[in-house]
Amino acid sequence: MAQVVLFYPVYKFAAYEATREVSSCSTSLSSQEVLGLRRKRVTGDIVKAGIFIFFLVFILRAPQLPGAQFSILFVFILMTLCYFQCYNYVAKRQMKANP
Repeated sequence: MAQVVLFYPVYKFAAYEATREVSSCSTSLSSQEVLGLRRKRVTGDIVKAGIFIFFLVFILRAPQLPGAQFSILFVFILMTLCYFQCYNYVAKRQMKANP
């Protein structure tokens, strides 16, 4: 159950980003659509940078208990891998749906 609570938001974010990237590959986009997709891309990059900074600060400020920093780093690595796997899965599915 904890895995679903932790990784479902990662899946939703990766699916949102993959759908946005596949839709931005269209050749018939108006300038307003391109501007909207660019704004969404910048927002996604800011969110990813914020999560990275959060984990960096969290690891550095973690209590000096044996293994505390390692376990936080392990969760960060697992979330990053989950993001990439979900992104690739949704992107492949979207590309097959939109030839």
